Amino acid sequence: MDNAERIQKKANKIYEMVTTNRKQKLTDNSCAFSILEQGYREYIENVLRKKPPSPPIPEKLWLTRFRDWSSIFFAPGT
Repeated sequence: MDNAERIQKKANKIYEMVTTNRKQKLTDNSCAFSILEQGYREYIENVLRKKPPSPPIPEKLWLTRFRDWSSIFFAPGT
């Protein structure tokens, strides 16, 4: 097994542990994969498949959706 395969295998294992919340310490120190994956799906649909983007979310509604960005991008207590 070469280095690329080892890295991919470890990344898949960590991803699975984080998304199933099997290791709380890893989950606390990881990004919100579900948000990244949703953005990826929207990018594929809107950019790569050349579909017009959906109307923007009104700013007031958008801000209430994500009140605390630190909980998404940073470990608690940082």
